[in-house]
Amino acid sequence: MPFGPDVRSELAYGPDRETAEKLLITLKKVYSDRRPLNTLAMEFYHCRQGVYETIRHFSHRLNRAFTSLKAGHDRNGASPVPESLLRDQFIAGLRSDGLRLHLVQHRIGRADASLLDIREFALMLSSEEA
Repeated sequence: MPFGPDVRSELAYGPDRETAEKLLITLKKVYSDRRPLNTLAMEFYHCRQGVYETIRHFSHRLNRAFTSLKAGHDRNGASPVPESLLRDQFIAGLRSDGLRLHLVQHRIGRADASLLDIREFALMLSSEEA
């Protein structure tokens, strides 16, 4: 895939361009997410399913916020973010009170349930997949 003109121009300024790894490091420095950790955390914890948003789209948006939060933790040397946080925030962010209640009960019965397990159960219970 060819680079766009902005990326090529930016790479022209980079001193280390002899290996692919150094090119990627240069691009990451320029184009990576540099928002403060508290902004990333707020985005993740305030992520809620929109009125017309499907469960699948909500889970994708929440996962992007979680990925950004993990990257922010890594960048700042903070402790790693547990995957269970994503699962629990998914349940908390659903707009349907009844569905949230069923998912909490399901999670209590299966403490080791992953986000994918919980999401598939939510999709099975919801009318979206009907």
